[in-house]
Amino acid sequence: MENDPLEVAIENNIFWCDTVVRTHKGQTQLTAGSWLHDGRVVPFYPRLISRSHFMTENEVYHVLAQLGPESAGGAIKDSYAKFDLDWGKYEVLFESRWIARRSDAQVRRKEDPQGSGTEYRRSKSSKNGVPVGPAFQM
Repeated sequence: MENDPLEVAIENNIFWCDTVVRTHKGQTQLTAGSWLHDGRVVPFYPRLISRSHFMTENEVYHVLAQLGPESAGGAIKDSYAKFDLDWGKYEVLFESRWIARRSDAQVRRKEDPQGSGTEYRRSKSSKNGVPVGPAFQM
């Protein structure tokens, strides 16, 4: 069974945020329902990210209450755009949609699921697997 692209995007974003926060010496915690950090607020990074569609507003409230008053000022990334967090005086900064693109490996598996030995070569328009063009030149 293939991974749900939404779940993969959320987990990838959590990995990124976790890396940035830890680089700033923040402490992070991963639970079944959320990712959060209880260190100082890192500018432009959330305090909490929902990672389960089943996480409730009540759970968000309790997680933030456990962090204490220092959690004030942090952002919450509602991965599923389902929370009403007026109780915490949060306001929506922006709304967006997750986007996904199948990897080349997924496309190859669909085109050649039996692995017939077809050799795939890196396109001349890529360098070390990275697209090369006006927007991607290094």
